[in-house]
Amino acid sequence: MLILGLPASGKTTLARSLSKALQIPHLETDTLYWAESEGEGKIEDFVENVQAWISTHESWICEGHFKTLNETVSPLATVVLWLDLPWLLILMRALKRSIRTFDFEDLKFVLLWRRKLFSMQARAFSEFRKQGVITYHFTSPNELQSWLERVKTDEELHCPS
Repeated sequence: MLILGLPASGKTTLARSLSKALQIPHLETDTLYWAESEGEGKIEDFVENVQAWISTHESWICEGHFKTLNETVSPLATVVLWLDLPWLLILMRALKRSIRTFDFEDLKFVLLWRRKLFSMQARAFSEFRKQGVITYHFTSPNELQSWLERVKTDEELHCPS
């Protein structure tokens, strides 16, 4: 399962909830990426670590917006969720996170790359649909929360194992 969305859209929070509800392991790519890139790690190391992790799990949840993972994760995803939430909500979440952590990279990224990243994710999501991948497109927090409650009560999202 792959979760797409802009920074501060709620990808990691959703992945954690789904991981707990469905008992499927979750790879938090942000943590892995920044651990690799802050030291002497390279993008190649990051991609190799993601590939290795995925290869050891029959089912998995991966979230992120890393272009470098497209060739690795995308072909293996059987379910794709796109958190296409309102711009103002994402901006406020990014601002709140930046103030809380004293790290303004997410906010800067959202402000500078929002349109390009949105376009890339829209194209990718369209391709997943064309390929027959199970897709869910969320445009509001309420819609997402309702769906998550249905998943938790086993009324939706029967992922192939």
